[in-house]
Amino acid sequence: MSIYGAPDHPRGWPDQKNEWREFDRVLEERVTRLYAIAEDPKADQERAELIELLKRVTRVAGDPAGGGEMKDERAAFVNFCQVLKPVMGGWEDWGPIHEDILDALLSKDPNVVLLASRGSAKSTITSMFVSWRLWRNPLEVVLVVSSAESHAKRMLKAVRGFLDGCPLLEELRPDDEQLDSAFQLEVAPAKGKLGMSISLTCRGIGSQITGLRATLIIGDDIETPKDGTPEAVDKLEEALSELEFIASPGAQKKMLGTPQSTFSLYGRLKRSEAWTVFQACIFTSDIIDGEEVFESRWPARFSPENIAQTRKTVTKQLFALHYRLDLSDTVTKEQPLKLCELPVIDWPSLNPQAPIEITGGGPALVGLPRGSTQDGDEWHGVGSVSPDLAPYTQIVAAVDPASGLSGRDAIGLSIVGVTAGGRAVIRVATGVRGVSVQDAIERTASLIAQYGTNKLVIEESKASTFGMVLMNALQARGWPLIPEKRNTGNATKGRRIIEAISPALGSGKLYICRDVLTSETGPEFVNQYTGIAYDGRKLKNDDIIDALAYCLAEIGPVLSADSSQFVAGARVNVDELRRLPLRRQVLGEEELELFAEVDENEISIRLQLDRALEQQRTDQRYGQTDPTLQHRIDHLTRELAKFTTGYLGQLSNQARLARDIHLNRYEVRKQ
Repeated sequence: MSIYGAPDHPRGWPDQKNEWREFDRVLEERVTRLYAIAEDPKADQERAELIELLKRVTRVAGDPAGGGEMKDERAAFVNFCQVLKPVMGGWEDWGPIHEDILDALLSKDPNVVLLASRGSAKSTITSMFVSWRLWRNPLEVVLVVSSAESHAKRMLKAVRGFLDGCPLLEELRPDDEQLDSAFQLEVAPAKGKLGMSISLTCRGIGSQITGLRATLIIGDDIETPKDGTPEAVDKLEEALSELEFIASPGAQKKMLGTPQSTFSLYGRLKRSEAWTVFQACIFTSDIIDGEEVFESRWPARFSPENIAQTRKTVTKQLFALHYRLDLSDTVTKEQPLKLCELPVIDWPSLNPQAPIEITGGGPALVGLPRGSTQDGDEWHGVGSVSPDLAPYTQIVAAVDPASGLSGRDAIGLSIVGVTAGGRAVIRVATGVRGVSVQDAIERTASLIAQYGTNKLVIEESKASTFGMVLMNALQARGWPLIPEKRNTGNATKGRRIIEAISPALGSGKLYICRDVLTSETGPEFVNQYTGIAYDGRKLKNDDIIDALAYCLAEIGPVLSADSSQFVAGARVNVDELRRLPLRRQVLGEEELELFAEVDENEISIRLQLDRALEQQRTDQRYGQTDPTLQHRIDHLTRELAKFTTGYLGQLSNQARLARDIHLNRYEVRKQ
C-alpha cells in the first residue's frame, strides 16, 4: 500500500498545482478508507498502515512526535485539515480568506494578532490548529483564553471531538486516569511528563490564571460588545498583560478576533510594535458607477449578494469594524447618524395617507436645523413620490418615559408610519413637556391618538406604573391601546440606539416629514440625532432619539423586505378590478377608486378586531378580564359599522356585490 508522494514545494506555486491536485485526490481516497475501517477489528493491519502513511504527510520532519516527512508546515497543516474533514459535518471548501488565517496561525512571530471578519471560521480553524500542534508535539502546553470560560470551552470541546472522531488521532485520546474535563484535557502521550501543567486548558480572560504555564497561548474573541468604553478596554489590556507572566520561554501568543467597538483592544495592539498584525477580510470591493460592488473571498459561504445585504442591515460603523476590519480614525470617530441618509419628504405628518412609492436622491435642502453635524453633511429631499395614495398599514408609537416637567427631561415620543409600499415615515419625533407630570402624559396620549397609532411600545421596567397611567389617558380619549413594555438589557445605550436606527437608514426606505424638523422641538431632535455616540456620553438628553430607536426596532423586518412586493400589494385592488371584465363593466373609475380605499380600510379594521377578540378569548380561558381590551373591541366594532352606513352607502349595488367577492382576500390575509 502506498500514497502518492507529497510534492516538495508549497501548495501556492501556480505552475505546480496539478501535482497537488493529484496528491489531494489520493489523500482523500486514503482518508475515506481509514474512516471506513475505523471500527473493523479485522482491518487492524490495514488501519495501522494507513495511519503511518498519513503521519508522514501531516507531520513535519523533525517533529517530536516523529514519523513526519513534510518540509512545508503549511502543506502539512492543510493535509491535517483534510484528514479531519469527515468529522466536520458542515464542511465548506475554503476560500482566499483562509490563506490569511493560515498566515497568522503559522507565523513564527512570538506575538500575533489576527483580525478576521465575522463568520470567517477563524475559531474553527484555530481549534484544528491546536489539535495539529498537539499531534506534532504531545508535550505542547496550550492555554486558550476567551471573553468567558463558556466560550473558551467550545474550543476544548472541538478539540476533544477531533480526538474522538478521527482515527488518526486515537493515540492522543486520554485514558481513564487522565484529566479530561470541560476545561482541561491531557493527551495520552503526555501522561506523567508535564509536571503541574496540562496539555490544553481553557479560561476566561478575567479568571484566575496565575501559576499556569503555556508554550502556546490562544486568545479567541477576548473582546465583546460589552467592552465598548475606554475603561473596559483598559481592564482587558491589563488582563492580557498577565499572559506574559505565564508564557514559557519561546512561547507564542496568538490573539484572534473581530473588533467590537470604536475603542477596540485590537486597535491598540495594532498600533503596538510588540505585535504582528494579520487581517482576513471576507471580501474585496470596488466602486463601480458610484456604487460599491463586493467580491466574496469565501464564495462557498458568502455570496456578494449576502455581503451587500449585510451592509444594508447593520450600522456603517459595525460593518467597518466587523467586516472591513477598519480601525482607522475616520471610522472610529465619525458621526454615526448622518442627515444625508434621512431624506425629508414635504408631506403633512397628520395626513392619514401616504404615497405608495417614495424614492430618495433629492436635492440638498437649506433652512432646516443641522445640530452638530459634520461639514458636508446636508439634509436632502426625496427624489420622487407616486400619485397613488393609501392609508398607513401600521402606525407605531414609542415612548421613553420621563417626568415631562418644564425644565426637566421630556417624555420622548416617536411615531412612525409604515406605508403601503413598505416605506417608513417619521411622523413625530418630539419631547413632550407639561406643567405637571399628568399634563405631560395627557399631551403624549393626545398625540398618540391623534396620529391613529395602532401599536405602542414603551421603555419601562415591570415595576413602573407609567404605562398604566398612559393607557388610562388613551382610554379616556376613546383610543384604547395597551402598551407593550420593552427594556434595554445590558447593552450600552448609545450603541443600542445607533444599531436600531442605522440599518433603517441603510435600507434607503426611511423618511422624515418636513414639519417634524420645523416644529418647536425639531432642533432638539436634530441635536440628539447628530450628537448620539456609541458610548452614549456626548448627549445630556437622548429621550427623543431613544424613542425613535424603539420604533424602528419594531418595524425592522418591514424595512429589510423587498419593497416591490409591498407596492404590488398596495395597488392590487385597483389593478385587479381593472383587469377583470365583470368589474370593469359594473364600476366606474371614480367608484372603483372609492371601492379600493374602502376595501383596504375595512380589511385593516377587521384584522385588528379579530386579533382583539382572539386575545379576549385567550384571557377568558385563563379566567382573566381586561376592561381596556373590551373598550378597544367596542371601538373597532363601531369603526367597522361605519362602512355599512358611511362609505359603503356611496357604492352602487354592483359595487357592493364586487366588494363581497373581493373580501375573500381578507380570509387569505387573516391566515
